[in-house]
Amino acid sequence: MFHGTVIEESLVDTSALNDLRILGTEIEEVTEGFKTPWLTRWTLRTVEIPDEQADKIASKIAAAIDPEHASSWFADFENETTHYVIFRDKVFKIDRANLGEYAAVKAYALLIGVPEHQLGFLPKTMFSIPTQSRFTATIQVFPRMTLGVILAIAALWIFSWNEQRVDTTGLSVGATEISGDRVSIDVALQGKRIAMSGNLTSKELLGDGLFLKPAAYLRVDRSVEMFAWKETIGTEKFGHGSVRQTFSYTQEWTSTPADSSAFTHLEGHQNPAFAVTPSTTTVDTLTVGAYRVAGDVVLPEGTPLTLTDAMLLLGNGAERGSDVYVFLGAGTLEEPKAGDIRVSYTTRKGDFVGTVVGALHNGDIERFTAKNNESVFRIFDSATYAALQTSHRIFVAMLWFFRVLGFLLIWSGCITIRGGLSRLKTAAIMLPLAVVMSVVSILVAMLLHSFIAVVLVDVVTLGAIKLSLRK
Repeated sequence: MFHGTVIEESLVDTSALNDLRILGTEIEEVTEGFKTPWLTRWTLRTVEIPDEQADKIASKIAAAIDPEHASSWFADFENETTHYVIFRDKVFKIDRANLGEYAAVKAYALLIGVPEHQLGFLPKTMFSIPTQSRFTATIQVFPRMTLGVILAIAALWIFSWNEQRVDTTGLSVGATEISGDRVSIDVALQGKRIAMSGNLTSKELLGDGLFLKPAAYLRVDRSVEMFAWKETIGTEKFGHGSVRQTFSYTQEWTSTPADSSAFTHLEGHQNPAFAVTPSTTTVDTLTVGAYRVAGDVVLPEGTPLTLTDAMLLLGNGAERGSDVYVFLGAGTLEEPKAGDIRVSYTTRKGDFVGTVVGALHNGDIERFTAKNNESVFRIFDSATYAALQTSHRIFVAMLWFFRVLGFLLIWSGCITIRGGLSRLKTAAIMLPLAVVMSVVSILVAMLLHSFIAVVLVDVVTLGAIKLSLRK
């Protein structure tokens, strides 16, 4: 059996006493030394607890201790081998044979503000351990508190950054759809963000300046791969349990060949420099309806190009190796040698239906720049609503992803500062605080667009919450 004392006034839910056998009751008048000026008396219940119920009852008492005055209350009960020391939402289960475990109890009690003279329940022999001041106790938990503060600050920064982002690509709200049949003379549209769908064409002929002849392309992407050496490092056992490194070399087609100078065995495994480089080329100007699309608009990627001899300018060892690749090298496309190159193309052909998003300037569509200098100038390869809705959904998904991430970080920070993630009850207690701080942070970031403002308002909010709980 366990025996101990519980002060009835320390509990907000006295039903926690219902499972206990009360052996005696003592009434004490409150004096200044009790440090509970809101009470006039203490009712001390001497209790008996069956061994098999000790864990359950300890948790129940911890949850019932008055949270508004948590630093003033604790309870304890013990038997010949085990001592339970109970604070609000925290239980220490001490092996009485290991007096060193009491040091953590004392450090925690001092940290939350329990007066040291009330720690008389601690064994006298434990004071062979140096007596800890509140300062010493604080130093012991400094790493944990530092981690919690870092997590909280990271969360506030994420909130601030996330709410300052502008939905310039998700234009389902705010973009004015206009017709491309004729140039608009509406002055109110000038400089505004617009979306226009139609056939995109260009009078220019575009190639890659190397193998692909100029034709009616709006965008040409040249991809280059090398048949290159790859080093694989492994281990093997030999002798009586010894292990040594092994090095093997294979060849493969890759767009990012390894720097062979870093190979362990370089001889016979050299990768030369690329003789041809990848590139992306777009036309300088194109039109959609009656409008000219001027500037560095982002065109959608094209589709793989099926090659014919008539499309290509070949020479200097280059040949059409297949319908997909131009081949350069000492081997063949089927039996390549190290350093051989193969080139493929994707193209966006002219006269396709797309949606241009940008700013309207007379007869031109140009880059739209928002007040925070973020900009958009893009052609979507789909109908207007589908393109805008897709982009908008991506923005909203990322917005909520970072909001949730910020909440989880601030919740983790609160839990870490409070005492770690080892108990679900601690997480439950910190949940409302994390929700309040997250909502406040998001609202301040949306309105003031300032990380410093978010930090300052959250500090004031925490102070107000703490002050209200003390009243």
